Amino acid sequence: MSEVGMRTIWAATEYMRELENQDQVAVLDFSQSMLWDLIQTGAVGPMIGYVRQYCDVTDGPEDTQRIADEINAAVDRDLGIGGAPHTSVTRRFPEQS
Repeated sequence: MSEVGMRTIWAATEYMRELENQDQVAVLDFSQSMLWDLIQTGAVGPMIGYVRQYCDVTDGPEDTQRIADEINAAVDRDLGIGGAPHTSVTRRFPEQS
């Protein structure tokens, strides 16, 4: 399993865990869903989908998009990369040798 993929899950989960009033059981489900996708497909799906399903503190579609963008930015900071928002992009990670 990819170290980058695992770090992505960790950074995204940390961000979600720290959202005020976020249900912590939903945070666990959020991380397990990403881990399952990574195991099954070698990729973490688009963050917007996970946020829509598991984040219970959003105030509508624009807020959901904002949170997904902020999670992606937190992941990029953790990985030491930057770039445009990619909430609709599946992240594929090569296997570590």
